[in-house]
Amino acid sequence: VKITVTDNGAGQLVADVKYSTRDGDLNSISFVNKYQIIEDAQVILGGNKHYLGADLTAGQFEFGLYEDEACTKQIGQTVSNNVETIDFGRFVFPTIEYKNIRFEDLPATYTYYIREILPAGIQEVDDGNGGKDYVLNGVFYDTSVYKAEVVLTDNGTGGVNVQTLINGIKNDEVAFTNTYNIVSGTAVVLK
Repeated sequence: VKITVTDNGAGQLVADVKYSTRDGDLNSISFVNKYQIIEDAQVILGGNKHYLGADLTAGQFEFGLYEDEACTKQIGQTVSNNVETIDFGRFVFPTIEYKNIRFEDLPATYTYYIREILPAGIQEVDDGNGGKDYVLNGVFYDTSVYKAEVVLTDNGTGGVNVQTLINGIKNDEVAFTNTYNIVSGTAVVLK
């Protein structure tokens, strides 16, 4: 930058600014700042397992993570429950990572579905209220399907905010409850 100051003869100083590089003169200088996402993001999905009427054992029930609501396109491996008390456990899917996130792609929503996997040989029975129950060896299985939405947004500092909605509710939980009950060799639904 070369600035030449001269008297314009009217009692004022006038500055003449010239910009140049090694390759020649320029009309102006501009600075361009680029903002980009520099961090990856990740989320861990999972849920709770309740088992009423008998003691829960580790690995007793299995769960799947799916990319479609019909739960036909499974993502990754099936996982099973742990045991924290005699009637309560948790299950956790492997970490899902979001890499090479571009600012232009935010906000972004990724949708997954979580369900308990029904074992082979399960029987569909009338629940007495016009609906169906799914029973095997006295265990009444929870057939709920949970919709998990992972919302990624720019945090303004090159990172990503991750928010999880379960069935549209922030910080809600996934919880499956199975019930074990046998009376005189016949399965009975507890209401």
